[in-house]
Formats: sequence, C-alpha cells, structure tokens
Amino acid sequence: TMGAGRFLNYFMHGSVLPKQLLGVLLVIVQTSLFAQSPRTIDSLRTELGRKLPDSVQVMTRLQLAIEYENTDTAQSFQAYRKAIDQAREKELYYELGIIYQNLSFPYTAQGRYGQVQKVLDSALLYLRRSDHPGRLQVEALVYQTMGGNYERLNNLPKSVEANLQALALFDQTGARTDAINGLLNLSTLYREMLEYNKEEEYIRKALSLSRITEKRSDLFKSYSYLALCLLIQDRLDASSIYLDSARMYYAATESPHFRTAYHLVAGSVYMQLEKLDSAAGAFRESYALAVQNGDLFSRRQSELQLAHILTLRKEYADAGKALFALYDEVKQTGEYAHLGGCLQYISDNYAAAGDHKNALKYYRAFKTISDSLSSVVTKRYAAELEVQHETDRKNNLILQQYHSLRQKNVLNYSLAAAALMLLLFFLLTLRNQHNQRKMQQQRIRELEMEKQLAATEAVLEGEEKERSRLAKDLHDGLGGMLSGIKHSLTSIRGSSAATAENTQTLERSIDMLDSSIKEIRRVAHNMMPENLNKFGIDAALRDFCKDITASGILKVSYRSLALDQATISDMASLTVYRIVQELVSNSVKHAAATTALVQVSAANGRFSVTVEDDGRGFDPAVIGQTNGIGWSNIRNRVEFLKGKLDIESTPGKGTSVLIEFTA
Repeated sequence: TMGAGRFLNYFMHGSVLPKQLLGVLLVIVQTSLFAQSPRTIDSLRTELGRKLPDSVQVMTRLQLAIEYENTDTAQSFQAYRKAIDQAREKELYYELGIIYQNLSFPYTAQGRYGQVQKVLDSALLYLRRSDHPGRLQVEALVYQTMGGNYERLNNLPKSVEANLQALALFDQTGARTDAINGLLNLSTLYREMLEYNKEEEYIRKALSLSRITEKRSDLFKSYSYLALCLLIQDRLDASSIYLDSARMYYAATESPHFRTAYHLVAGSVYMQLEKLDSAAGAFRESYALAVQNGDLFSRRQSELQLAHILTLRKEYADAGKALFALYDEVKQTGEYAHLGGCLQYISDNYAAAGDHKNALKYYRAFKTISDSLSSVVTKRYAAELEVQHETDRKNNLILQQYHSLRQKNVLNYSLAAAALMLLLFFLLTLRNQHNQRKMQQQRIRELEMEKQLAATEAVLEGEEKERSRLAKDLHDGLGGMLSGIKHSLTSIRGSSAATAENTQTLERSIDMLDSSIKEIRRVAHNMMPENLNKFGIDAALRDFCKDITASGILKVSYRSLALDQATISDMASLTVYRIVQELVSNSVKHAAATTALVQVSAANGRFSVTVEDDGRGFDPAVIGQTNGIGWSNIRNRVEFLKGKLDIESTPGKGTSVLIEFTA
C-alpha cells in the first residue's frame, strides 16, 4: 500500500469588521487514506523501479508527486501526470479520484482556483464510477475541498451547498472527525455572511461531537473556533476562556496548520486587549509556521495583521509600505477577503496619519469589495456588458434604422421608472409605518420586562430579608439558648452530687449540644454569609468553596480574575453568591460529582461566572421540561441580572454553566 498520509488544507476566511481583525481561521482536515510513515524521494523512486501491482505503483507515484510539491513543482506535476495516465490506462477509478483530489492542493498553493475546480470535478467523475468501499469517504473530502475553493472564488451559496454534501457523506460513513471539520467549515461560511448566531450554533455542535470523540486535535480546533467566534461578537471574556481551553491541547497537536490557526486567534484576542507586543508575537508565530508549511493564505493574513499593528503603533510609513506590497501581491490572485482587508487597513493607515483624502479613496474601494458577496457574478455580468457594447458598436448602422423605436422605448422605460419610483415610495412608507409599530411593540415589551424585573427584585429582596431574619433568630435566639443549656449542664457535671452514670449521660448531652450549636451556626452562615457583607463577593465565594471542600462531599477549586478592580452592587453580589450556591448544590445532589471548578472574572464592566463539574451530566434540552425549583431559581436570578445563561452538558461527560452579565 501507499507510504504516507498528508494534511489537506482548507483556508476559510471571513468578512472584515470594524474594530475587529479580519476573521480568519484555518480549517485543517487530516485524512487517513494511507497508514504508513512518509518515505523519501529516493526510496520512492527506487520502489518504482521494482515490479509492483498496478494500484500500488499508481499510489506510489502519487506519493512521489506529494513529496516533490515542496521541493520541485515541475517534477511534482510531472509525477501527477504519470500517475493519472497509468491509472486511466488500468481503469483504476478509485485511485484516479484520490490523485485528482490531491492535485487540487498544489493548484491552490499557486492561487489557480479555476484549475482547482476542474480537477475536483474530475475526482468526483471517477469516484462515482468506482465501487471501492472507501469511495464515499474520499468523495466527502472532495466536496469539502470544493467548498473551500468555492469560497475563495467568492461563491458562498455554492460553498455552503458543497460543505453540506460533505457533511451528509461524513455522517453516512461515521467519520466523526471529518464531520467536525465539516461543521466548522459551515460555521466559517455563516461568519462571512455575518450570521453569527448560526456560526456559533455549528461550532458548538462541533464541540459537542469533539467531546464525544475525546480527540485532543478535535477539541483544539473546536475551542479555537469558538474563541474566534466570541471574539468577533465582542464577547472578549468568554473568548479568552475558550482560548485558554484550546491552549491546553496545543502541545499535543501535531499539525502545524492547527497551531497556525491558534496563533492567529490569539493575536486577535491580544489585539482587542490592546496588548500590541503580545499580538505581534502571536502573528509572527503564525507567519513562521505558514512560511514553513507553504500556507499562502495564512502567510498573507499574518502579514496583514502585522502591518496593521504598525499603524496602531503610529509607524505609518512602514505600515503603508507593508500594506501596499501585500496589496500588489493579492491583486494577482483576486482573493477578495485579503484584498478587502488590505484596502481597509490602507484606509485606516491614511486616516490615522491625517491624510483623509487618500483614506476616503481607499475606504470607497474597500466598500465596493466588501459589499459584493457575489463578485464572480459581478465580473461575469461586466464581461457580458463589454461583449454587448462591442456588438452594439459593430452593428451601429443597422441599429440606426430603429432609432425612432428606441426613442419610444426610452420613453416607455422612463414611464416604467417613474412608476417604479412611486411604487418604491409607497413601499418605503409602508415599511416606515411597520418599523414604527415594531418600535412601539418593542417599547411595550421593554416596559413589561422592566415590570417583571422589578417584581423579581422585590421577591428576591423579600427572600433575602427573610433569610437574614431567620439566620439572626437561629444564631442569636436558638443558638444562645442552646449555649445557655450547655453552660448549665457543664456546671452540673462539676458538682459533687453527680454520679458516674449521670456524668456519662451529661457528657453525651453536652457533645450533642456542641454539634447542634455548630449546625445552627453553619445553617445561619449559609442563609446570610457575613463575609459577603464584610469583605465582598470574592472572599465570600472563596470561603464557600473552601468550606465545601473541607466538608469532604466535593472538591471545589476557585479562581477569580480582576475582581478587585470591579464594581458590583450588594444585591448583584448576593445574587451571584446564591447562583453559585445552587449550582454547586446541584453538582453534589444530582450530578454525583467528585470535583468542581468555580471561576469568576470581570473586565470592561462585564462579569463572567463559570461552574464546571465532572458529574454524570444531562441533556440541557430536558431542563425546560422539568419542574425543578433549583433551575427555576437560577434562571430567575440570571434574568434579574439581565444576563445570559449558557449550559453545556453531555450525559457521562460532566456539566459546564457560563453566566455573563453587565454590572
């Protein structure tokens, strides 16, 4: 059989967004068509000199072509041609499909996207003529490669269609890792169409599937994608958390392409945090990996962001030089993602330098590209107009005979245009009225929500006052009484009238009173923690987690970030404390967990609370169908905070709950 596997690179890019980096992530799909380790060019040439079965000889020629790709392009294409000719002669259709699918990669590296489409069409043609058991798996990979190429050709509908076909075949063959890649590819396309909810939906599906496969590379990809998705939505805290999760699997990730993607996302996060030195370091890492592995798209993206960092550092001359050099290179292949990114950053650089005339010029050029999601169709239409213009010029003498008819047509067109304008005015008027109604309905909903929140706040305040009263009564009233009884019994124990039997009974009674007093104090503390009022939410949660761990029922780790710089109201602090109490209680009572993590962070006025456990897990869809008081209380408290509740759980895989709100 064939000697080595290879990595197939699908470059998925996104739209340029204000205050965001160009949304770029590499989707890397590792195939396993061949199981053995790579061989050198010399050993492959030696093997071809021996008598081999036809299929083995063809696949050996393919491996030789792959090995030549990074050293001698001409030799690589020659080896591809020999492999194709031999496979055609022997009617090895399955092998032909694999050869054509691999041939798309050197064409992609050269930016010859039209040729890529031709060889992928050939791959599908031959695979459908084959009855090989692995045909569907290879066909799915062809569709996935085709989806990436359609995207580079700026045909998003075709790209979505191809990726959906690939995903259906992956499901059919049970290839979970490839299905994960398909889901991530689709998420990237939705990001380009600015449908961020759909993007996040597909990434979370991929993450759920990754937790089932438990493959570190799958988890690395999914966490990296989710970090980028949340970054583009300005959810920086959550993005940082998932980026930290991805970092856990970085060292175990063998693919340099995965690592390139990670550094691109990390650089984006650092850029948002205005840590320019760290951002530049991350982009230099992605640039080095891209150059090393021939990733043209990643190299250009790294160069683009490094040039933008120069603008942010006010090094306008160096930034302009780097941006124009990259712009001239990108124009040769017409990649509209990078072309638009160059134009936007050139405009930003001129604006920052005070040259507003050139800034406006290049911003208009950027808008022309970014507003055209179907640029290929636009080019085709322009070409048709040119042909029509040439035809009109050549037939000008004939058209003169119909000059009067054309004048009538012009009049008809003018009347039609006037009618269209009236219709448009009417439609705009209707739309304006509709929008006004929507605004009124929205205001009504907001007032209802404010009323509901006020009622919820009143209920929560009433609950906390009642808790405080009960805690005080237990501690000062019943606790004081029990302490007095203990003192009296202690006095009797020391009297001369006490017999040995009575003394033993008194000792047991005093011990029971000690336990009762401690339990009353513990209950009173849980009902109204003193540390929360005295030292704040950070200290209260830290002590709570410490007490739970000390009890032995659950090992709880606690981490906090930047809480000392945050400002949060007493009511919000108490609400967060009650939510954490309830979630930890669920981990003990329902999840049968052994360990849990409580993490609280604050940044830019936003608070994030994460509670994770290693318990039995559950289906999050079931929560809405249950009548449990616990989750109802949690939802009510999150709504009071005007926050967002995100639950991730799989049976047997533990539970992760993320709560975000603005102080």
